[in-house]
Parts: sequence; structure tokens; C-alpha cells
Amino acid sequence: MSATRLGGLLGFGDNGATAPLGGAVTGFTKAYKRERPDALVKTIDFEPSRKTAQPADILIAETLADPGIVEVGYRGDDRFTITLLDRPIDLTNVQTDRLPDYLTNRRVFLV
Repeated sequence: MSATRLGGLLGFGDNGATAPLGGAVTGFTKAYKRERPDALVKTIDFEPSRKTAQPADILIAETLADPGIVEVGYRGDDRFTITLLDRPIDLTNVQTDRLPDYLTNRRVFLV
């Protein structure tokens, strides 16, 4: 379990990360999860203004629930995580003659 103070939105808020070095902690934590897939590993992001007792209670609660999520953010009373969505590539307004072949052959990409 690791905790950061990136702002509560995992660095994705309008103002970016409030403590960018927390990104290194998050990256290490997620890499560790890949190395130990059976272990309960999470990184929890908080707002800088949270008092120390609140994050401590949330860290304990996160160890007891939702083991499938590795990255969680808390901003105000809301809980956030990252989700991937499958989206088709829309090439209608793109000059496809300027794209590499691998982008025009209707292959699947994950960005």
C-alpha cells in the first residue's frame, strides 16, 4: 500500500499533480503489482489538505475492500479510479495517405 498527495485525481485534474514526485511512487507501486499479481497492492492518492487521520482510515478501508483496483484517488468525499474504454478510430477527417499502413488497416490499438 502506498499513498501520495497528487491532488486526489491521480494527477489527471485540471491543475495536474500537486506533488509530481508522487508519480514515481505510483509507478513503482503499479510495477510491483505486475511482479506480484497475487499480492494486494494499491496506491492511494489524496488531496494535499487532508488531515493525517483521514488518509490513515482510508488506507485501512482500502486494504479490506476492492482488491481488483490498483490505483485509487480521493478528492473531497468522492473516490476515483482509472478505467479503460474501447473506442473505434475515427479516420473520417484524417488524410489517410499521410498515415503509416499500420494505422489504416483497422487493427486494434491501446493508447
